[in-house]
Amino acid sequence: MSVPPPTRPGTAGGAWLVVATCALVWWWREWFATGDGIHPFINFDALMYWLPLVREAAAQWRHGIVPLWNPYQALGTPLLAAMQVGAAYPLNALYLFVRAEEAWLIAAVLHHAIAGIGTYALCRTYALSPSAAVVGAASYMFSMLVLPKVFDQPQFICLAWIPGLFAAAVHLLRRPSAAAVTTLAVVWGMQILGGHPETIAYAAMLLGAYVAVELVATVRRAPTTALRLALACAAAAALAAGLTAFQWMPTLELVQRSVRTIGALTAAQQALGLADPPSLFFDAPSARAPLAIALLGVWLWGERRRAWFFAASAVLLLLLAAGPSTPFFALLKLLPTAEWFRAPGRWLNLWPLGVAVLTAAGADALISGAAADWRRVARTAAAVALLVFLCRLVLAHADVARTLIIGTTFDLLPVVAMLAMTYPAADRGAAAMRRIGPAAALALFCAAPSALRFTGPDFFSPRRIAEIYRPYAPLFEELRSQSPARVLSLVSIAGGHTWAKLGTYFEVPVLTDLEPLSTRDFQSFVAALTGPHPSWAWAVFMGEVSPPNPRFDARLLNLAGVRVVLADAHSAALLPQWFPDVDLRRTPRPDTAVVYDNRAAMPRAFFVGAAGARAAGADCVSRLQHPSFDPRRDLLVDEAAPAPATAAPAGPPPAVRIATYHPARVDLEVRAEEPGYVVLTDAFYPGWTATVDGAIAGIVRTDCFFRGVRVAPGAHRLTLRYAPLSARRGALIALGSAAGATVLLWVARRRSDPFATPSV
Repeated sequence: MSVPPPTRPGTAGGAWLVVATCALVWWWREWFATGDGIHPFINFDALMYWLPLVREAAAQWRHGIVPLWNPYQALGTPLLAAMQVGAAYPLNALYLFVRAEEAWLIAAVLHHAIAGIGTYALCRTYALSPSAAVVGAASYMFSMLVLPKVFDQPQFICLAWIPGLFAAAVHLLRRPSAAAVTTLAVVWGMQILGGHPETIAYAAMLLGAYVAVELVATVRRAPTTALRLALACAAAAALAAGLTAFQWMPTLELVQRSVRTIGALTAAQQALGLADPPSLFFDAPSARAPLAIALLGVWLWGERRRAWFFAASAVLLLLLAAGPSTPFFALLKLLPTAEWFRAPGRWLNLWPLGVAVLTAAGADALISGAAADWRRVARTAAAVALLVFLCRLVLAHADVARTLIIGTTFDLLPVVAMLAMTYPAADRGAAAMRRIGPAAALALFCAAPSALRFTGPDFFSPRRIAEIYRPYAPLFEELRSQSPARVLSLVSIAGGHTWAKLGTYFEVPVLTDLEPLSTRDFQSFVAALTGPHPSWAWAVFMGEVSPPNPRFDARLLNLAGVRVVLADAHSAALLPQWFPDVDLRRTPRPDTAVVYDNRAAMPRAFFVGAAGARAAGADCVSRLQHPSFDPRRDLLVDEAAPAPATAAPAGPPPAVRIATYHPARVDLEVRAEEPGYVVLTDAFYPGWTATVDGAIAGIVRTDCFFRGVRVAPGAHRLTLRYAPLSARRGALIALGSAAGATVLLWVARRRSDPFATPSV
């Protein structure tokens, strides 16, 4: 492995502050600009999914509850296991102290700065000058493949940690030590806890390829050193997995029961979300300058192996992202995790990293050339101008002349700034320009993307979110008093989409769900509830309506305890057609929603005598839908030998009362004159345990989807708790990994470091 040249002196300390400041200025301007309102497609996932869930996780932490379960979504669903929620991500502690909307903004600024600082650190590990490293950081931070991901917070978080992940890996390969192993493991663990599985998997594969290239280059000259480096990298990966076991072990349990089970995606599903690489640059006036400077970096960077690695990986990522339109789609399916995900376009999440490093290398060549020879400056500037012009020419899609004249001018501004700041006439001026150089270059990178856009988007400012939530708050406060009565929401919000996590936001059980974390059981329930119309089922739970001949199964709706149906003006007119057999009564409400009471709904918890219990069998759903099945007296149980049918003794009717209903604990009181089952119409899922009067009892699946506990005659108190074994085992592994890392660091400081090798 080649020995890098010594790092050139520069303004490293101030550069980090500049990066963080520009992130703050950028997002403050964008989020508080004047705009027309919410754009439903840009912020769809943010509004519908991530914000309510991360808010709920924070609420449970504040109440001293580990956020393991979310009872307000679908029939109940794991919360910690839903990896993308980031329930255990340390920096999501922001949501514990400020309102969720403001925390989202602070998190955007923070992770934007982390992305820039990580890129700066990576570029500096390659001995690039501070000014060039800041240019690389700006290229990554303000890439149109990074900035828009703020509306999908897990992607944005994982993207923010990628440069730091590579910087830690490069540092480990250069100076292996116990501290370097631990640093890489911690950074890797932060990205894993950030929660976007695709970005995590793709980044791990790219990092593995980089490490392999470096090890191959080392093994030719120093096989022993290469082996030690390989062991150090393996130790870092194992430590990262150990530290995050409490997250990925419950997630793996959920994946095995999800509609997106590993290997279950078809080629058609994997073709969704394909990338159109040229379109990525149409609305990014500063994208061409980094690309042109990156091409210059490939040409002039002295680290040839790294230059060609990042260049080749950028080209390969573009081809993989194109999906079935290239022969590489077949190759994609052979890669690890290929069948886990359904959006090949997300390979482009990694594309800005290589471009940023090469942009920094090109900027470094410009800066060093300016200090050495003005003729070289002129030649280099001409080459960059030509590259920018060609990029513009290839990517121009309308009004070519105006695009080439105006756009090229803006693209060249950062290049001109770098040349101006690094080639002053006097030495004193040179020192001054080196100090303000990073700020000047980064400011122009910040300004260029918005120079041709005269109005701020205001897609997702805290003020706008508050305005959207506010009208529904009184209604849901009233519904909360009826909890745990379940609600079915057909309300369309933010441009025609049902706000699928509206109930989660207000902590009211709402029978809606949204991918990617639906379980197979819930999808089967929805299919049974809404009939054999897959598009209709999707339409109901996404607010996209007008399916053919829709109708809800009234008995299943009642069995699930849906006491309230919410509708907007559009869906309210169609309810008689959709709910022909449901006993709905409209109640007067303000204009935010039309509210209907379902008077035939069953309680969320009820008792069925053992005389009515039957084995569920393999065709459970078909038996549940049979006209002869009466959910009030019949029960399908997953037991080998249901109780014999015996006549119920005369006496008062059984009564079940929900004493307390918390996210991961439910207390029930029952009085029955015969043996039977207490049924709670929440999702049957591994990890739930039950006690009856303090004695451990088993939970069985009842009526295909729900939880049941068998009780003897008399009065009893039942407690159901969610404490999954996967989370407990993962927590023990994480604690053991943290203790092991601490011991390793202590031993390394007092004795010989087991990972240390001669400087490579």
